[in-house]
Amino acid sequence: MCLTRPILVVVLAAIAACDDPSGPDSRYPGYIRLADLMGPEVSIAQDGTAVEVVVTTYGLDGCHQNAGEDVVVDDRTLTIRPFDRVDHDDGQVCPDEIVWLEHDVVIEDAEIGVWTVRVLGDTYDGGVTVADSVVMQFEVTAQPAPE
Repeated sequence: MCLTRPILVVVLAAIAACDDPSGPDSRYPGYIRLADLMGPEVSIAQDGTAVEVVVTTYGLDGCHQNAGEDVVVDDRTLTIRPFDRVDHDDGQVCPDEIVWLEHDVVIEDAEIGVWTVRVLGDTYDGGVTVADSVVMQFEVTAQPAPE
């Protein structure tokens, strides 16, 4: 009985480490807000019917990097789910600084009308991570460029 308890603890710790977003080369939903200190930052720029949306996520140290984003466009709704990752070698010391990571999404020839942008990410608050989202609207008014 005394031997099974330490083995069980080691197995559970190994399983938990696989889901740890601070592990090397792991991909996790980007932090779009750090408590009440930072975020969310979403900017929208338009050039005719081309629309650029930039979502800023926050890395907790200098080893955090942009890991891409999942993007879905459906009936003038743009859903962006930014991902980040921790990239370091064993024993590497990461700079103790918050980093800003930009996720850039471009829609060419956006349909004219009111669009909704939905950003799905996480909030990090004192060691606790919770799901978070930002919803914005913008209007595309320019006619598409003639071909």
